[in-house]
Amino acid sequence: MDVSAIKKRRFVRRSAKCWWDEFSGPVFDRSEILSLLQAAGATYLILQTASFTRMIEEIDSWVIAAQAFGFVTLGWAVICLVRAPLIVRKRDRSLGSWRGGGYSYKNAECVFVRQYFANSRTNTDDIRFSEVEPNSLVRYSIELEPPVYERVSAGLALVPSTLECPKKIRVGGRGRIKVDRNQKAWLCVRLADHTVPVICRVYCHSFELEDSTLSDVDPIHVRPQK
Repeated sequence: MDVSAIKKRRFVRRSAKCWWDEFSGPVFDRSEILSLLQAAGATYLILQTASFTRMIEEIDSWVIAAQAFGFVTLGWAVICLVRAPLIVRKRDRSLGSWRGGGYSYKNAECVFVRQYFANSRTNTDDIRFSEVEPNSLVRYSIELEPPVYERVSAGLALVPSTLECPKKIRVGGRGRIKVDRNQKAWLCVRLADHTVPVICRVYCHSFELEDSTLSDVDPIHVRPQK
């Protein structure tokens, strides 16, 4: 596996997304669109009673405005193209650091949050680690609020799975898993009967680009759902 090539593709992909976010923000700003609609509405009302000369003046003003918008938009696209790689590089350095083929976050990134209830079954949700690379090995942790860990089983799996009641076998909420090409894994949560509702948060601590097999993953030893 060429780790350097993967990191370069990641940088280019993130820079392209950053460019679009930076470019489209002001262009499609809701306040600007509202101002444009207001101007168009005012022009329409003026044209209803305007003389031929006034109509020509209004049309000319719109043509000039359209040309100016085109030049400004083109210039803004170029500026964003220059800014995007710098923003991505700065963001990567502020969030964490690379070491070989692995990236570690300075502060764990929260990627999922949901409240669960005791319902005598396993709750499953698909989670997307949008910032990690496809097929990478992710180190994660699961936080519960309130922290009733002895009455809740929680873990990530490769497929939707069924957990035993926590009173029989309690599954921990920390480990590693190799996400799929869509950067997804399945969260499995089960509460013991009569347990208070809990808010579950999933955090990403790091990911590895190096190729790994399923034997490298910390499985949660559960039965796949039928």
